[in-house]
Amino acid sequence: MLEVDELIKDFGQHRALDGVSLTVQKGEIVGLLGPNGAGKTTLMNVIAGYMFPTSGRVCIDGIDTVTDPLKACASVGYLPERPPLYEDMTVACYLEFVAALKIAEQSVRAAELRRILFQLELEPVKSRLISNLSKGYQQRVGLGQAIMGRPPLLILDEPTAGLDPRQIRSFRSLLQEFKQDHAILFSSHILTEVDAVSDRVVILHRGRIQSKPVTTPTKHCYLVMTDEESKAVYKALRRIPGVIDVVGYQNKEGFFAYEVVVNLSDGDMHSVRRRIFYAVAKNDRAVLELRPRYSELEEQFFYAVANDDEGDGDL
Repeated sequence: MLEVDELIKDFGQHRALDGVSLTVQKGEIVGLLGPNGAGKTTLMNVIAGYMFPTSGRVCIDGIDTVTDPLKACASVGYLPERPPLYEDMTVACYLEFVAALKIAEQSVRAAELRRILFQLELEPVKSRLISNLSKGYQQRVGLGQAIMGRPPLLILDEPTAGLDPRQIRSFRSLLQEFKQDHAILFSSHILTEVDAVSDRVVILHRGRIQSKPVTTPTKHCYLVMTDEESKAVYKALRRIPGVIDVVGYQNKEGFFAYEVVVNLSDGDMHSVRRRIFYAVAKNDRAVLELRPRYSELEEQFFYAVANDDEGDGDL
């Protein structure tokens, strides 16, 4: 669906993208992870057709964005970090305006508008001014303009920025729905967001891909602190589905800690945390602390970025 090959983008003497190559297929979410200033937004702007590359090639559904930009861009739905909203319009008027730009047939426009209002749960606020909506609803309206006309490729730049935890969870659910009919490139500098949403992850730093794509879900480690050691707790933790290793040790404060390594392909984060808690509590040990220790993606990200920093002699 999306093919990026040896993409370079220069701004004067500054090279923002340096030989970037990646692919995204229909039915998957590829996370683009990198620190601020890594080149994520520049890459998305080039893919979406807002900028031409200095060299390299971008193809969307087999169409080159340089040789046939109009046809290629018609296959893209883009949600930038700041949604392109006209805040003095109502939700319905704005989406009707977007539909008129993207869809020629009136009957198809009307059906598409109904679909988006229903799918994004915007029906209750369709008559309200966009300026009066919460950040979460504004983000939904922005997503509505991106999916209008059912483009095969969705590009989402920091789509959860500024959302509260409940809105973030709702947005994640929407992305899982959309990936059935779209290829999705999702950008963030927040590790947990990329880890929670993506099927594969590409790490971008200083305009370069730093590692091969990482398939998610990945291994996570949880630290659980108890009042004292217990063989029963150790055995109960080992029996939790998805747990691949348990290491126990006495910490400096005199409490006993267990590091529980979990493969999340065998269970989601919330159910694993609950099972860890109950494994300790049901064996009459106090749970003094329970928190994530690290994820495999986190380790790979910091390894890639640290190696690059050392190689460039900065920091």
